[in-house]
Amino acid sequence: GCDIDLEAAVKQAEERLHGAYAFLAVSAHDPKTIVAVRRASPLVIGLGEKTNYIASDVSAFLASTRRAQVLENGDMAVISPDGVRIVDGQGNVARRGVLTVDWDIRQAERGGYPHFMLKEIYEQPEAIQRTLSHYLDDSHTQINIKDLPLDIKNILRITIIACGTAYYAGFVAKYWLESIVKIPVEIDIASEFRYRQGPMPENGIALFISQSGETADTIAALKYAKSQNQYTIGIINVEESTLAREVDSVYYTYAGPE
Repeated sequence: GCDIDLEAAVKQAEERLHGAYAFLAVSAHDPKTIVAVRRASPLVIGLGEKTNYIASDVSAFLASTRRAQVLENGDMAVISPDGVRIVDGQGNVARRGVLTVDWDIRQAERGGYPHFMLKEIYEQPEAIQRTLSHYLDDSHTQINIKDLPLDIKNILRITIIACGTAYYAGFVAKYWLESIVKIPVEIDIASEFRYRQGPMPENGIALFISQSGETADTIAALKYAKSQNQYTIGIINVEESTLAREVDSVYYTYAGPE
């Protein structure tokens, strides 16, 4: 309750904190202003009319606004009803793009199902349809995806890196890539790969699969792959997520909110 400079206090707290975190601070003297800091954990700002929001996921404010700004790692944001000011890790005022979320609010609700897991199981045909609709032409006979700036004939190996169910999806991709494209494929759990730091050949592709695009182990594995001069590709659901911004090429699944 003492009269302090909230931004300065947050900066001092940052200097004492280590690891991955996201936190918010509010002063009793100015309760309408929130100072938010992001370190590896996601934070998203929702831009409304005379009201702004802060959350770890857009689903939290989707009923109120579809306009959002994604904070980058190291950002500090000062959020009030009248506006948002973002400062990067070096203390410079930063401009972060505004994206429009095209999810239907009903997609983020249970919709009569007893729990979200059952809802997502039954949603799979619709989710696949949404994905394919972004990459098939009107006749449904031609796939339209952006070309990669490399010759696939020169690729020596593809390394697929993911966690959880994304890791299992990678096994399907391995089967298809080796049987159709005839390129050797290795698949790794990101949490093991990032610490093992195995050798990666020149002219290799590192393929990262993630729903959120914010999985800490997968992000760490991406940094290692880049240090090994791999061309990095992301198959990701959440636009403007950390992985989506940092890979060389990204293909979105458009599967809706998790």
